[in-house]
Amino acid sequence: MNSNFFYTLTLDDIHKDNLKRIIAQIAAIDDSGLEVALSLLPSVYGYLACLLSEAKERMDLAEVELEQQEARLRKDIRESMKKQGAKITEKTLDAEVICSAEYIEKRVDFIEATTKYNTMRNLLTTIEYKKDMVIQISANTRNEKKLYTA
Repeated sequence: MNSNFFYTLTLDDIHKDNLKRIIAQIAAIDDSGLEVALSLLPSVYGYLACLLSEAKERMDLAEVELEQQEARLRKDIRESMKKQGAKITEKTLDAEVICSAEYIEKRVDFIEATTKYNTMRNLLTTIEYKKDMVIQISANTRNEKKLYTA
C-alpha cells in the first residue's frame, strides 16, 4: 500500500471511475513487508476517516439544503395556488414539490453526498479487513517458520 497515494486523495477523487484503483491500493499486500503494511494502516485509516467526516458534513449540509428547498417550494406553491383559488391539499403540494426542477436538483445532490459518505465508510471497512488479513498472514508466516525450524 502506497501511503502517498492516499494522502493526495480528496473527497472529490472518490468516485466510481477510480474506485477499483483505490480499493486495489488498499487491498494490496506485499508479503515481504508485512510490518511496513501494518505500520502504514493507522495513518491511512486516520486520513480516510477525516475524509469520511468531510463526507458526512457534505451529506448533512445537502440534506439541510434539500429540506430548505422543499419548504420554500411548498410556501411558494401554496401562495400561488391560493391566488388562483385552487384547492390546496398535501398530496397536491407533494406532487408539485417533487416534480420541480429545483427540488430534483437538491435531491440529486443529497443522493450523491449520501453515496460518497457510504463509499467512504466502505473504504474504511476495507482497511479494517486488510488489517485482519495482514495480522493473519503474519501469524501464518510465524507458524510456518516454527514448523520448519523445529
